[in-house]
Amino acid sequence: MVDVFCSAGAFDSQSSVPVMATTTLNGSGAGTASLILEPSKTYDCGVGPHIDFGEFDKGSQVPEFKFMPPKPQQVVVPSSGNPTAITFTLTVAANTLRGKVVDSSGSGIANAFVFANPQGCFDSTTGAHKDCMGGFSQSTSTGGFLLNVSPGSYEVGAGAPGMPNGQLVEVTVDTDGNATSGGVALNNTTNPLTLKLAKTSVSISGT
Repeated sequence: MVDVFCSAGAFDSQSSVPVMATTTLNGSGAGTASLILEPSKTYDCGVGPHIDFGEFDKGSQVPEFKFMPPKPQQVVVPSSGNPTAITFTLTVAANTLRGKVVDSSGSGIANAFVFANPQGCFDSTTGAHKDCMGGFSQSTSTGGFLLNVSPGSYEVGAGAPGMPNGQLVEVTVDTDGNATSGGVALNNTTNPLTLKLAKTSVSISGT
């Protein structure tokens, strides 16, 4: 299942909360969704993995990104009638980056948010550059993580509540699925990607 969502932006007090709908893709990877939008407003619409917010509030892991979310599209709703339908094309994230989020002592950090910001993506067949969005994941109880991506160049990083973001690591995934960082080959078993976060001893308290 995937979630389709539209938002009129944070500065629109009436429509800042996203309008959402969930759809199940068929065997060919296609699906449709209809959302009720306010007339005479402009929305930014996107699509992503389905999130069960009832379970998410209980501390469950973020959903696995099995595709690369496409860029949002703008929808202008006329004062009367329906806006023009939009189509999203999803790119399968067939390559996997595995790694671990650790502190300065090398201990794993649980529930850190891990992201891969694309610097440029490649077509797996022709090698030509194309637009894409990034991947997202969350570390397990031991600090391990799995990021599904498509061929391209990424800046990979991590962050956790109460901790500053760590240094971004440049990673390139070629069209054969091989990953390198700083000219060194990454291997999910023998040389996984390591992201470091610095724990702080500073705390804020109050009444």
